[in-house]
Amino acid sequence: MGALIAYEVARLLERTGAGLPLRLIVSGAWAPSRVRGGTVHLRDDDGLIEEIRRTRGTDPRVLDDRELLAMALPVVRSDYKAVETYRHRAGPPLDTPLTALVGDADPLVAVDDAAAWRAHTAGDFRLRVFPGGDHFYLTGHWPDLARAVVAAPDRAASDRQGAVRPAGPGLLRGAQGGERQQAARPARLQQVG
Repeated sequence: MGALIAYEVARLLERTGAGLPLRLIVSGAWAPSRVRGGTVHLRDDDGLIEEIRRTRGTDPRVLDDRELLAMALPVVRSDYKAVETYRHRAGPPLDTPLTALVGDADPLVAVDDAAAWRAHTAGDFRLRVFPGGDHFYLTGHWPDLARAVVAAPDRAASDRQGAVRPAGPGLLRGAQGGERQQAARPARLQQVG
């Protein structure tokens, strides 16, 4: 879900002229044009828990704690609903460079689905496939993942006109160095149903 939100925020930044991110990095995510609907969010609690188990990213002890699940499942269900009802709106590709990261054994996102992010940027595109990795491939590849993320931003892009740079809490810094208060407009995911 985070990849779709980041993508929509990057689109909003570009569309409104608020600046360009140095690079969009997405992980374990279908390209927006390949997001499939789904019904996980409609399952009962046991069905939702089974899906969470299938992704192998949550400690089984957490999934056996009914009190904890009572607090967490409504949030998880909402996350699934946001992803499963998202519909990509056609538009120009991003100018922002993009890196897609995926595990080669991800049961949810095939390498081809991650590679399809290429169509969503007119900028540089990089695909990094981590070997032996399921949907939560990153837990077994922290050092490699950290190197990929640190190396991802184009050094040349950091000097381009309109690039957004971190400047402290709540601030964006344009390429000219001027600070301004960050707009508090959340990106909207279009939901159907």
